[in-house]
Amino acid sequence: MPNNKPPGFLIRFTAQAIDSLFSTGLTLLLLLPPILFFDVTLKQIAVSLVGLRDHDLYDVRITYASIFYLLVVAVAWMKFQTTPGKGLMGLKIVDFKTGGFPRRGQFALRSLGYLLSAIPLFLGYVWIIFDKNKRGLHDYISGTQVVFKEKNLTKDAKKDD
Repeated sequence: MPNNKPPGFLIRFTAQAIDSLFSTGLTLLLLLPPILFFDVTLKQIAVSLVGLRDHDLYDVRITYASIFYLLVVAVAWMKFQTTPGKGLMGLKIVDFKTGGFPRRGQFALRSLGYLLSAIPLFLGYVWIIFDKNKRGLHDYISGTQVVFKEKNLTKDAKKDD
């Protein structure tokens, strides 16, 4: 179990909101050039990328945004042990048993856990409020925990000199 203090629900919710805004902005930036310069509609892009047919545009946008969000999150987890929102809030994801960097399989399970946490009225996320270790269903499924990053010890050490 990690030594770092786990953040509460509101801090994690804020990080999640930042991640959603970041992912939405990045999605729009990636979609803007084809729409502006190649006379391509958002539906044409989504249908070609996701392979959906005969769905209304809202469904296609939600599907594309969800897939893109999970890709951004997965890359951020595996590369930086955090997401943009968690990073801004001073948080990172650790292996619950060792406190170290989670394995790729744990990140895959965490992604699946996100979906399972959301299905029953987001109860898997609300669980964080009541859990003594501030872990949600996705944390239990993946064997991970979100904790505050350690403070920069070199700055503190320089003060002591």
